[in-house]
Amino acid sequence: MGRALVAALQGRVGVRGAEPGDDLATALDAIEVAYLCVRLRDPMARLRWGRWARQPHPYLREVVDRARAAGVRRIVYLSTAYVHGFQEGRITERTPPRPQHPYERLTAEDERWLREQSGVEVVALRPAQVVAEGEPILACLIRQLAGHRLLLPGGGREAHTFVTGADLGRALAAAGLRGMPGLAYLVGGFQATWRDLLLAVARELGLPPRVGWLSYDLTRLAASVQRFRAPAGQECWSTPFMADLFGRPHLIADGWSRRELGWAPVMTTLEAAIPELAQAARAALAAPMASPASEASRTTSPPTSAEHHRTRGALIR
Repeated sequence: MGRALVAALQGRVGVRGAEPGDDLATALDAIEVAYLCVRLRDPMARLRWGRWARQPHPYLREVVDRARAAGVRRIVYLSTAYVHGFQEGRITERTPPRPQHPYERLTAEDERWLREQSGVEVVALRPAQVVAEGEPILACLIRQLAGHRLLLPGGGREAHTFVTGADLGRALAAAGLRGMPGLAYLVGGFQATWRDLLLAVARELGLPPRVGWLSYDLTRLAASVQRFRAPAGQECWSTPFMADLFGRPHLIADGWSRRELGWAPVMTTLEAAIPELAQAARAALAAPMASPASEASRTTSPPTSAEHHRTRGALIR
């Protein structure tokens, strides 16, 4: 997903790409804003939550320490709207977060810790479900759809808010310029269902439209039992979070965030997002199978001239 965000940020800010294994001191040198977009928690893994887990990911500590030492003014952190949990009605900026699953709780703990740091400004973005090249859930769905009949809890018919990678990049740039330190902003794009989204991609790519139905209650029950049988960190399609992801609605209303950040999505309908969805689907089908921890995105060189950019940033992805 990093490549999609780099493309969206270029032309708005000067971008220097960096991977988690790169030298952060070099990547953050002479940087004003760092866009922290690395995926530290895997939504498809069997994660564990307990008192011992209530601490930030070690990589966050390293980034903050390096950013302070390099004189970085601001970190824009890419969180997720799933820190609010799955709640009835639309989620707004005033909706208290109610994370339930380990993925939601661990991500919420990372965000909370980061926003409380001093010595560097931190602005958090909570995007809805991202649909972009390299996004792991979308890529897994596309591969399964191409290989056999795809069965989703509830048929994937519940309404969700989605946002494309291009629009998310625009929101990141706006947060780097106008976000208030210590605050978290929601980011939405268009409303659709997983079923409609996958059928649209299937039509675009000429894939068989094989999206079927599974009982949500039975799927969630089975996932709750199986989560105790697999080692922590193992990737698995059937987890309680994934059952809720397809079997429960997740809608956000980000009007306040749009006004405060001074931005608006371009892709506001599923039809408008189909070209980017198709690109992401083709990339998923062409990419070799890889574990989420080993997936790497390409780095980009900093622009040769920054005179047309209002700020310089590093994208850590």
